[in-house]
Amino acid sequence: DWRPRFIQRTWSRADGLPGNEINALCLDRDGYLWIAAPAGLARFDGTRFLIYDFPVPGQGASGGYAALAAPASGDTIWVAPIAGGVLRLRQGRLEEQVLPGGYNRARVARLVVAADGAMWIAFEGGDVMRLHGERHEIFGERVHVFVELRPGCAPVTLEELRELARGGARVVLSDVSEEALARASDGHPEALTFAADVSDPHAVEALVRFA
Repeated sequence: DWRPRFIQRTWSRADGLPGNEINALCLDRDGYLWIAAPAGLARFDGTRFLIYDFPVPGQGASGGYAALAAPASGDTIWVAPIAGGVLRLRQGRLEEQVLPGGYNRARVARLVVAADGAMWIAFEGGDVMRLHGERHEIFGERVHVFVELRPGCAPVTLEELRELARGGARVVLSDVSEEALARASDGHPEALTFAADVSDPHAVEALVRFA
């Protein structure tokens, strides 16, 4: 019989996996298999599992992971906690990757490292980001417009932000309440300004942040 013979084996929590549910797998340049699971992060060498159980930067206790990716070169593993954001695991340490456009705590569905080294991040909800060094591109159904507390642009009030939301736009208040927003603008929400021209309020994502 010329057909190849395969051996099938199943590994489970009893063998050292963080849990029996897995969200993502990837191979690094050294041949190690990395596992992202709701119960944690692990590396498999073909025989044993090494569990990476340490606090997530900026998020406290160790938690589950939704996605991961490994570049063809270098010693960095990119991981996305279920709670949101992207981290890089390098030399046994987790470091937070700062994402532009207010995506630092956005939940990630998938990570892919392209042949040119660029990282593609697919977020829950449909937005996709291409990150390469200091440069980034964001692809989605909406145009991303940053709202900052600074002069020189057309003013916008909180009521106008509400109108944008009612018109179909997604208005992100950057994890702050309206009361905090009002305090930051000295009780004058009209001091908020658009950092770009808003020509179509139905195709705008307003990100409110503090300068």
